[in-house]
Amino acid sequence: MIKNISLPLGIKDYSLDTIKKLDYVKEIFFMEVETNGYEKVVTPLFENIDSIAIGSKDDDTKKIMKMVDPLSGDVLGLRSDTTPQIARYVASNFSKEDLPTRLSYSERIIRNNLDSNKEPREIFQIGCESIGTEGVVNDLELIQLGSQILKKLGFPRQVVTINSSLLVNYILSKLEFSKDQIKTLFYKKDFDSISLLSKSKVVPKREKEFIKKIVMPFALNKKIKLGSLPKVIQKEIKDISFLKQELENINPEIECVLDLLDVRDFNYYSNVTFDISVSEIKDNIMSGGRYNNLLSNYGLNVPAMGFALNVLPIIENIKFDTLSQPLAVIELKNNQDISLAYKIKDFFANQAFQVRIVESKYISNISYQLLIKVDKLKKIKLLDEGNNLLARFDTFEELSEEEI
Repeated sequence: MIKNISLPLGIKDYSLDTIKKLDYVKEIFFMEVETNGYEKVVTPLFENIDSIAIGSKDDDTKKIMKMVDPLSGDVLGLRSDTTPQIARYVASNFSKEDLPTRLSYSERIIRNNLDSNKEPREIFQIGCESIGTEGVVNDLELIQLGSQILKKLGFPRQVVTINSSLLVNYILSKLEFSKDQIKTLFYKKDFDSISLLSKSKVVPKREKEFIKKIVMPFALNKKIKLGSLPKVIQKEIKDISFLKQELENINPEIECVLDLLDVRDFNYYSNVTFDISVSEIKDNIMSGGRYNNLLSNYGLNVPAMGFALNVLPIIENIKFDTLSQPLAVIELKNNQDISLAYKIKDFFANQAFQVRIVESKYISNISYQLLIKVDKLKKIKLLDEGNNLLARFDTFEELSEEEI
């Protein structure tokens, strides 16, 4: 007999309470996105590694758990992110004439977190993708949709942080010598060290001037002369400023900030990106952005934008007692009146109760909110968890006329 069966690092079972909360989050999410025209799709758990790694950098592919297909000998990968799968799905099933389209999903993904054994490797990812549309109005609509979902999940106090991968990529392209160092410092938000690079003797003079005149003003949120930047970057900054202003106009209760030097975990982002955090949770619980170049890797050159929900931190901060349905227990004695018990069960199920028919000897093992007893004359009594009488009905027909 096997006594101790261990699970792989970063993998765990989920309790019944957790699954109920997950179902609740998914219900709220899909109810909201469906009213905005998003249709649900399901993608494969694994694909050929070449498919899910298209357009990825080396750091991204290291996150993918790989295996060999015994049927074909091909190298397969368990999905570590859903967005590339959505891109592959759209490119395989849509033409430009079919677009735009709006898709949503709820998937479990596996990531190899090689830097930490404490981080979860299995992640619940819920998200949506708007394919074939672009422009600041579309960006605004998607970010607002994400914010609205979090409000309906009970998190109205939000901080929306808007970023730009376009600006970050432009800056890094100008820093050939110090690119990797600057990128790491961006990620760490270590702007003091970036300032020191502008004075370093080993950094080329041209790069030091660029850091001083372009990078540091963005780092310190100072005004910068847009005329010194390419027109595409100028437009990006103006669009992001417009986004911030309009989000604040629509949602005066949220805080909206710009962090234009943010480095993303995935390199397929092309333009505006965003995160939403809430005061109750330490981590960002929603992230997304525009990835206008990703689908071209699959043969369909169209713009796209999406976001994903970080589900587990949300679940941990939802109170279970506000979600669960009250439990009604119908006591069954000696297999009498089974057909009546099922009539009563259907009635209370339609009144939003969980309902169980339980033999008398098991009643004491169950925590219920309502106990239903039927006597030999088929009279019905309703009792609370303390066995106090709530109501009495002479017939089922009399009960069925009530709204509990």
